[in-house]
Amino acid sequence: MNYRLFLLFLTILICLVLSVVVNVIYGIDIVYTHLFYIPIILTGIWYPRYAVFLGAALGLIHIACDYATAETFKIGVLIRAAMFMLVGYVTSYLALRRDHLLNSMRESEERYRTLVENASDIIFRTDNNGHFTFVNPAALRITGYEEAEIIGKHYSLLIHPDMRNEAIKFFGRQFIKRIQNTYLEYPPLTKEGHELWFGQNTQLLVEDGHVTGFQAVARNITERKRAEEALEEERRRLQQALDEVRTLRGIVPICANCKQIRDDKGYWNQVEKYVSDHTEAKFTYGICPDCVEILYPKYKKQ
Repeated sequence: MNYRLFLLFLTILICLVLSVVVNVIYGIDIVYTHLFYIPIILTGIWYPRYAVFLGAALGLIHIACDYATAETFKIGVLIRAAMFMLVGYVTSYLALRRDHLLNSMRESEERYRTLVENASDIIFRTDNNGHFTFVNPAALRITGYEEAEIIGKHYSLLIHPDMRNEAIKFFGRQFIKRIQNTYLEYPPLTKEGHELWFGQNTQLLVEDGHVTGFQAVARNITERKRAEEALEEERRRLQQALDEVRTLRGIVPICANCKQIRDDKGYWNQVEKYVSDHTEAKFTYGICPDCVEILYPKYKKQ
């Protein structure tokens, strides 16, 4: 038999025996009914929907037994019978309210657990020293570790050595200055040694004014980082190409007579040299018709 039912039947039996023996057999008019509250309260806690009925039943039994002795209804007896029902109602209400809150908490925890376990983002917690206390399946899948290989280890061991000290300083600052939320992008290493990039939001966990740990949600941004690096490399390549293209702009000081050009240092140069120094142009030489007539008149007709 269920121990709860056994205990209830035992206490109810004791109450019935007391009522019969004390009131009916011996005819003694004493107040002993505080014992009746025991089965009523237990029923309210364990079987809340029946507590009021048990209170009413025990109250009727108490009234009947007292009436068998006194042959009249006493106000005190009626009040105690009503109190049985009231205690049963209050106890059952509190128990049902408790059960409702517990069920809501369980449902909330189940939804949270489902969300965390099925999330594509990495979710983990550490203690206040930075040692892992929880990691979700996504963290294990992305990093390649088993849960037993991560729990208890320091978070910095998973970060690339080139940025490990920077990350330790960053989260140490969050811990010391009690910064509630931070964001950091850093490169962790998988179990096989491959470098990834995480964008991580980290929340400080505080209880009773004391930091108890960190809770973080990290997203794998490796593809985005690689795209950014490729874009930056292309930008540098284009900038280098632009730097190699020399252009001739602005006012060029040129002699009105000999047509030499003055450079930035004050020296006068032939047009060919100046243009070659400031552009990618190359010169080839020939003689125009007008110069042929002046320099070589005998060849003009030819």
